[in-house]
Amino acid sequence: QVAETPPANGVCPVCKAVGRGDPHLITFDGLRYDVHAKGEVVMVRSLDSNFEIQVRLEGLSKTNTAGPAVTTGVAVRDPGFPTVQVNIADTSSATTEDVLGCPVDLFVDGTPTTVT
Repeated sequence: QVAETPPANGVCPVCKAVGRGDPHLITFDGLRYDVHAKGEVVMVRSLDSNFEIQVRLEGLSKTNTAGPAVTTGVAVRDPGFPTVQVNIADTSSATTEDVLGCPVDLFVDGTPTTVT
């Protein structure tokens, strides 16, 4: 179990950031905030490499743009490794899988892929 905030001395053997809900975020340094932005958002970008995690935030309501947002996709990029993307599936496709009751599509380097 890793604490949600780093130790007071700033030394963090394993730091983590958390995002959940519409989204409620906790940054690597323990800052808590809510974000209701919509669109493609870079949530994590390395300071010393090209590693990044990007998310897609979409509104719960198509008619009320001021309302809460939810995460509908996540992509992880690290040069030299496959790019992995997981999306909430809009419609069922040959590669849509049920993960804990949620229909998802998995892509590796842009190609639809099954989990199994």
